[in-house]
Amino acid sequence: MDVARIRDLTRLSRDHRHLRGKCGLVRTNLNGLAQRKPSRRAGLLLRSVRPGIALAAALCSGFLLCALSACSSSPTAAPSRGGNGVPHWVPKTTPQEVADRLHVAVPPKATDLRAAYQDGPQDDGLLLAFVLPGAETPAFLKELAPENPLSHRAEPLLSADEVKPATPFARLGLKEPEALPDVTEGPVCGPCEDDLNSLSVSVHPLDAQRDQVYLRGVD
Repeated sequence: MDVARIRDLTRLSRDHRHLRGKCGLVRTNLNGLAQRKPSRRAGLLLRSVRPGIALAAALCSGFLLCALSACSSSPTAAPSRGGNGVPHWVPKTTPQEVADRLHVAVPPKATDLRAAYQDGPQDDGLLLAFVLPGAETPAFLKELAPENPLSHRAEPLLSADEVKPATPFARLGLKEPEALPDVTEGPVCGPCEDDLNSLSVSVHPLDAQRDQVYLRGVD
């Protein structure tokens, strides 16, 4: 329970104790007035106001009941996934955690490993990126064993402003592979092992010796 909720409950508890005391005083005064032997004129007046006395007592009891209900009600439990249906990024996700969920073995010579995990209301998004020596890239792609041969394109698919993926690599501080030229890419599997729905890979040469590897999965 957060601090704001505790503060609200404390205030409601204090208010309903104060209200209960006031209601008790009102009932005592009303009962004394009703039981006192009135004069003839006062009796006529009392008969005319008695319905109002009953109404006032009922309203006081109703307010007290509302205060007690508000004070004693428990907070609604928060959804366990997706934050009210809105995807959110899970903090402190490690590259190894994402690699395990993607069923990918990160090459020993990989550097600059980056990863992100997006918890969604239905599907989760997984991002893994690293830099690999160009000589190691073919062996890594072969180990992924894509269901169909990967394709190569020389030009970007879209401009940087047009690329709006649900799980952007911008989360990792990287350019989107769809907006880059000279990219080898394609789906690896779909469906994949266990709960992994799909996995795709993109490779872009950073220079003559190094490749940037992008892996995006849906779990």
